[in-house]
Amino acid sequence: ASVKKYKGASRPINPELARVYVLSALRCVDAVCIFNEDTPVEFLRFIKPQIHVKGGDWDPATMPETPVLAEWGGKVSVLPYLEGFSTTKIIEKSQGIK
Repeated sequence: ASVKKYKGASRPINPELARVYVLSALRCVDAVCIFNEDTPVEFLRFIKPQIHVKGGDWDPATMPETPVLAEWGGKVSVLPYLEGFSTTKIIEKSQGIK
């Protein structure tokens, strides 16, 4: 629901469970959680992770998760943004845009 809210009605392009399956198959991922709130703040308070990872288009200084993780010494890690690999670019390429 939060992806649709932030990215638009046509998103996400892959179903929720398919995204969970792909992410959970990564060796570096310990857990994947589906949440219905706009942000995962309450879930983070519950599980208290040491690292919360976001994509490169996020700024930790403006994320509501950042101060919550700081409550127990956790950190937000933002992965580098890789030009041309965003879902928006994939959609544009599939539609012959750009």
